[in-house]
Amino acid sequence: MPNLALILVTDPQKSLEDHAGLPLLKRTLLSAQKGGIDEFIIVDADSDERLRTLLSKDARIHPRVRWSDNDNLPDLIKDRAPEPIMLIKAEAVFDPNIIKLMAQPGLENTSARVAVRNTAGKSRPGQCTLELNGDDVIDCSIRIPHQTDKHHQVGNPGNTKNVQTAGLILARPDALKYFAMKAAVSHLDLCDAVEDVLSAGKVKAVDVTNELCMEITSQETLQESKNKLYGLLSLSRMIEVYNTTAPSTEYRYPPCRKNQQAARPMNKLSKVI
Repeated sequence: MPNLALILVTDPQKSLEDHAGLPLLKRTLLSAQKGGIDEFIIVDADSDERLRTLLSKDARIHPRVRWSDNDNLPDLIKDRAPEPIMLIKAEAVFDPNIIKLMAQPGLENTSARVAVRNTAGKSRPGQCTLELNGDDVIDCSIRIPHQTDKHHQVGNPGNTKNVQTAGLILARPDALKYFAMKAAVSHLDLCDAVEDVLSAGKVKAVDVTNELCMEITSQETLQESKNKLYGLLSLSRMIEVYNTTAPSTEYRYPPCRKNQQAARPMNKLSKVI
């Protein structure tokens, strides 16, 4: 399991925007903490003081939060091997269980895993689009507003498909070497990271289309993420209430109607902030 996460701030103002009662950056960090992350490096090329103030005033935020001045990022991560590192976009909303999903054994055979969403070919301006062959990432691009997407044709076009990044990457520290070096001279985004880990070895996609895991890039994704979040909160609350009154059994399920599948057992769920 990764212990360290780099939080990529590309737009400080967006990181401060409200998402169901919490600023996006704060929600991202709290979700990562629930997923097992206990150390953070905030990568903010603008060094926006509003973000530092936001996090310093919340006792729920883990005290091991550091701020990268970009030029010192290589030094902050160079000694992390062989522990993998999470890269999380500051505007990502996700179920904490996604971190456990991405941290399954086998990363030593790849340079990185990338959470992706299949949006039926609908890419949004500013979002990183990946080209897949099976679950192998073979190319990436970013859509510029008011322009059409441009993708290189790699391999057999009939076996490829395009998906969008979902805000999270799990990578080996050595695969992030060039990414960390570029941080000293430019703003960072997930496409920069994907390009660098692709040059370091094989990159696998983790499909999270049906889960709460996405980058907030538009009003559409904002509303979709809220709907999924409220749904998970309602289910979690229903199970909690039922488990306080139900008789003791090996697994406790909330009551369900006939012919409906019961909810997953409590130990399979995590509360979402």
